[in-house]
Amino acid sequence: MGFNLYKVKKAAAYIKHYGPDKLAKKALGRLIGRDDYSERFEAVTPDEEELFYERGRSFEKKPLVSILVPVYNPPVEYFREMILSVMNQTYFNWQLCLVDAGTKKLGDVVAELADGDDRVCYSQIENGGIAENTNAALSMAEGDYIALLDNDDTLSPDALYHMVEEINRTSADCLYSDEDKMDGEGKKHFCPHIKPDFNPQLLRSNNYICHLFMVKTELARKVGGFSKEYDGAQDYDFILKCTEQADKVAHVRRVLYHWRTHESSTSANPLSKLYAYESGKKAIEAHLLRTGIKGSVSMLDDMGFYRVEYGEKTHGAEAPEVTVVVTGVKDNDTAQKYFKYLRKNTEYDNLKLCATGELDASRLANYESEYFCILMCGAKPENRDWLTRLTAEADALGADAIAAKLLVRQSLPIYKKLGRSFIVYSGDDYRDMFGRVHMNAGKPGWYKGYFNRNILQQNIEKLPRTAILVRREELMRLLADGWKVQEGKQYLYEPGVELYK
Repeated sequence: MGFNLYKVKKAAAYIKHYGPDKLAKKALGRLIGRDDYSERFEAVTPDEEELFYERGRSFEKKPLVSILVPVYNPPVEYFREMILSVMNQTYFNWQLCLVDAGTKKLGDVVAELADGDDRVCYSQIENGGIAENTNAALSMAEGDYIALLDNDDTLSPDALYHMVEEINRTSADCLYSDEDKMDGEGKKHFCPHIKPDFNPQLLRSNNYICHLFMVKTELARKVGGFSKEYDGAQDYDFILKCTEQADKVAHVRRVLYHWRTHESSTSANPLSKLYAYESGKKAIEAHLLRTGIKGSVSMLDDMGFYRVEYGEKTHGAEAPEVTVVVTGVKDNDTAQKYFKYLRKNTEYDNLKLCATGELDASRLANYESEYFCILMCGAKPENRDWLTRLTAEADALGADAIAAKLLVRQSLPIYKKLGRSFIVYSGDDYRDMFGRVHMNAGKPGWYKGYFNRNILQQNIEKLPRTAILVRREELMRLLADGWKVQEGKQYLYEPGVELYK
């Protein structure tokens, strides 16, 4: 009965926060993005033969990994499972740092499970809040690296093995893995978060790194550990500080962390700890200040997701010159009509317009503009400040190219309000852990995508040829190289700028 009451309260909170229409789309979006991970979980779970091999492997580098666990009144059974998941690791060189700030101390449970294993370290402290409690665990750490683990979650048995394998391969300062969620009993696994490789722009939109995160202990202490000012999002602030100073951030493409969902967990009910998301906003603002990036941060409807308005809007001659290149133009009359439309629906003044059937480097070489904006003929901006926002962001971040969100809009001839929109481009497509590619194109325009990526600012690996702002030198290189992207370039997706065809 209690659990049913919890579900009712949770549903009521969601309806109040999102409203019926947005909540319905959120639920439908989950259906669109559903997969068969729960049914196929066993296929991606290491078998005993694999685990046996891992236990016998010797690495060249064998770093001691200190696992930090601030403890505060977790359900005892979950706490036991967390400890056992560490003790059952196939990589043996670890230290478990348990700092108990709860009102119901769990020393007896620790002593029973550790059974004299001196790798398990336990300390009781007064509760100073999650950040200070984690700092107390950090002070116990003797390892070369630290890893973060919540007191009711679990690690896969090969978690440390694969993280250390990556350290031997790349000597990464920071590294993170994929993760999933599990039910309270730890039997059903669902909602896998298959993450991109290090994506600084996405990290300013959401703490996508989250679990499992490991960092060199020296770097963790250098950045000052965990800040009480950001309690609730102390891990987000910590990850931002560490990745800012890391020479190498690596991504281990395996689900190694299982995030337990139950009534009191944030993973089960994101609305349960609203203060944590305010702290996340403050953490991003502090990050921008440290890195010298101009921008203002706002929270999105979905808790834990953010948007940054980058740079300062400039107008007139102070704004960088942009040449808008309209592609797919068949005749001069069509070009002139579209030019007139763009002038009327663009607040940006310092621009030139040219039309072409296809992109031609020799023709564009005559233009000396700092930026080129490639638009397919007929694309209509949703807002007049579309080009101002793209150039401000490019300037603030030094981006080589920024792609806007592009949709196709359809309306019924009888009643235009019944119109629909479909995605043409909304960032990189998502590849799941089984290697299947999930396309964004063709999905409803309101579809937020896998872990909201369709609506989040992020670095991208592929560049569309429509609705994109490109620096002059990068455009000339792309045209000369057959539009092949280049490693080390900064390509971004900006969902806050929408164009319709």
